[in-house]
Amino acid sequence: MIKMVKTFDKKIGNRIYKNTSLVEMETSKNTINLWLKVYNQEKVNVSRLYITYEELEELVNNRYVIVRDGYNFSELRINENTLHIEYFDIDINHYSGNLKGKLFVIDIDYNVFIENLRNREKGRKWKQLSIKKYSKAQVSYSGKNLSKVRKNKTQWNMLKKQLANLANWQDEQIIITDDFIENSFYFRAFNNDKPGINGGIIWHKNLTMPTYPNITGYYSIHT
Repeated sequence: MIKMVKTFDKKIGNRIYKNTSLVEMETSKNTINLWLKVYNQEKVNVSRLYITYEELEELVNNRYVIVRDGYNFSELRINENTLHIEYFDIDINHYSGNLKGKLFVIDIDYNVFIENLRNREKGRKWKQLSIKKYSKAQVSYSGKNLSKVRKNKTQWNMLKKQLANLANWQDEQIIITDDFIENSFYFRAFNNDKPGINGGIIWHKNLTMPTYPNITGYYSIHT
């Protein structure tokens, strides 16, 4: 869940960082705990990610892994000497079915990351600043279609990927509502409270994708 915490002078070591992001990490018996933090002038967005050592091994061997945690999911990719982390943090109101989501994108030095994990020492803590600076859109949704989609695990995972793709746009906010097509959604982007591009996340019910020939149905973004 996204937490908004008041902060003014957040010190990392002996320096003060504003408008940047970092990862605080701690090893435990079975997992690596990552706190992803994105700072601005007055607040910090914080989200927590758990990675098992089995998932870490998959990352090292394949240079890519998807980690799922309830409604949330993350993609980790090794690009040369950089560990690229994309974490889509989803908060769902179970009473209304409304959704809010935020994409955290952070790049850290992979060599420093893996060196701190050599001995899997329990309780080891360290921090790494992001190499690059990102600004991602806040995604929000209200409607009824989401409750239907969540009942189908495969379809829900496909939808989450498209929501994360929207959050990757360089807009301040993207508001999503139900579309008239079954299990589909309409969206509009906003910047400085001014409406921008609009489109749909459309469910193609009876079609298949070449990459997933055994799965009938897929989502795609239309503008």
